[in-house]
Amino acid sequence: MRFFLILPLFAFSYYEENVLIERLFSGYKLDIKNTANCQRKYRNYEVEDVPDSCVEYVKDEIAAYNKFSRPVFNIKNAVNVTMSVTLLQLVELNERKQFLTSSVMFNIRWKDEYLAWRPSLNSNITSLVIPSGKIWKPDILLYQSIKEQFDQKVNQEGFDFDNIVVDNFGNCSWMPPDKLKSSCSLDMEYFPYDTQVCGLKFGSWSYRKHLLRLSMETRENKHGELMAIHIDQNQFINSTAWEILKTEGFLSDTSYDCCEGIYQDITYKIYLKRFTYFPSMTLGKKVTSKPKIHLKVLPCVLCALLILCTFFLPAQSGEKIVLSITILLAMVFFMAQLSSKTPRMPNTLPVIGQFFVTSCCLISISMAFTVISLKFYHQKGSRSMGRVFRFIFLQIVGQNQHKKGKITKIDR
Repeated sequence: MRFFLILPLFAFSYYEENVLIERLFSGYKLDIKNTANCQRKYRNYEVEDVPDSCVEYVKDEIAAYNKFSRPVFNIKNAVNVTMSVTLLQLVELNERKQFLTSSVMFNIRWKDEYLAWRPSLNSNITSLVIPSGKIWKPDILLYQSIKEQFDQKVNQEGFDFDNIVVDNFGNCSWMPPDKLKSSCSLDMEYFPYDTQVCGLKFGSWSYRKHLLRLSMETRENKHGELMAIHIDQNQFINSTAWEILKTEGFLSDTSYDCCEGIYQDITYKIYLKRFTYFPSMTLGKKVTSKPKIHLKVLPCVLCALLILCTFFLPAQSGEKIVLSITILLAMVFFMAQLSSKTPRMPNTLPVIGQFFVTSCCLISISMAFTVISLKFYHQKGSRSMGRVFRFIFLQIVGQNQHKKGKITKIDR
């Protein structure tokens, strides 16, 4: 029995919303009733100031809603658009190809003057949920987009499920999710202890400043700091590679050589610091923290230190050259890994790359001295010392050692 009582209530609500939507989109507008009493009292009044008893909906075919027209009664007025961005996830920062992939949710608000109504004349309905493809939307575009279809506006990739909430004053709130892929110029000089700054520039592609005005909304984080990009800890998925230090936002007016007039844009900057890893002493797990040395740097440092071991190996072991070559090959392998990860930098070489090159040079020099020392060792005194070496070791070095009271006996 309850089911049959509740069902007509839902049907009635659905019917009233359909009636209101029909009035908004089919050109119905409020007008003063054509009665003597109403005309006499409110002839010189604006329709908005006339009470409900003296107004009625009148259909105007020419005034039908057009989603391609800016939602202002006076064409000289600009549409004020407020924009905020919530970061959901840093999906990828590709160092080699230099692009940032991020998952975000926008909150874009504006006023549509054609979508205002009186709740008292429409069953006290104060808000509607309308599909985003049915009404006018600002053509906000990510300028650094590197997607195949660059001219795609915000949320134009087939997200038909997102809607726009409209209240009775015509205020529209649009919160579309989107996956952005934007170019980001990286500075890899101090890799892997680098800090990167990636920018996201949004703006209208078609409307100039006098037609569409942008404004930026900022929010406070849990520490009381103003963040241009909102990060909700309940929704945000932490990156395993990058830490977000801070975000900034700038509203600017820009003129372009191709087009006349001034265009507004909002540029968000995300400051990122690379996470460093170190091997844990428990069960071989990796722990994210801020250690003194990076996991990728540690093997390189150890390889460079191993070259000292070649000087402690006895010459008769025969493994001095093998150890040096093995260390050199390991350094070349690490250099190849670094080269495959970092972009080509025509102006500067990363510090870790300089370390690799220097280490390879030192290892090569060490190998050369090892070869010389082995050559002298395996001669076993079969040849006499040359004049140059005799002069250096007997005359110069020998005299200095004799002065210090250290006499070294040399047979040949």
